[in-house]
Amino acid sequence: HFIGHIQSRKVKYLSDYQYVQSIDRLEIAEDLNDRLEKLEKGIYVLVEVNIGREPQKSGVFPERLGEFLDRVSVLSNLKVLGLMTMPPMLYPVEDRRVYFREASQLFQQFKSQYHLEVLSMGTSDDYLLAIQEGSTMVRLGTCLFGRRSF
Repeated sequence: HFIGHIQSRKVKYLSDYQYVQSIDRLEIAEDLNDRLEKLEKGIYVLVEVNIGREPQKSGVFPERLGEFLDRVSVLSNLKVLGLMTMPPMLYPVEDRRVYFREASQLFQQFKSQYHLEVLSMGTSDDYLLAIQEGSTMVRLGTCLFGRRSF
């Protein structure tokens, strides 16, 4: 799985992954699709939703999600498997619930139309809330591997 912001010049490295969890721009999706087509290969992608509408974060704003899914779902070498989101880093952690709930509602709204299967939300800090609100995939790096030192 690739998780994280995708820089244009790094798209060429994504074809080695089975899953890309952070598609958020049409030009990135189209570039990746073109590269995969030449390799006669396909991959699963999750569309990153900027659920908190935070200007410093990447991701599609919720009100633009339907339009974005329309455009990406027709790319033949990308299989849109679901949505991925990171809520604002609020404390207490319970304050993140409203964002998980909104993401879950979006997932339910688009699930049948786009055959979505995965709602990736929740990390080591907030995975219980995310699961309670409908997450089907959590990212538990810190729980498993400890805090990163920078």
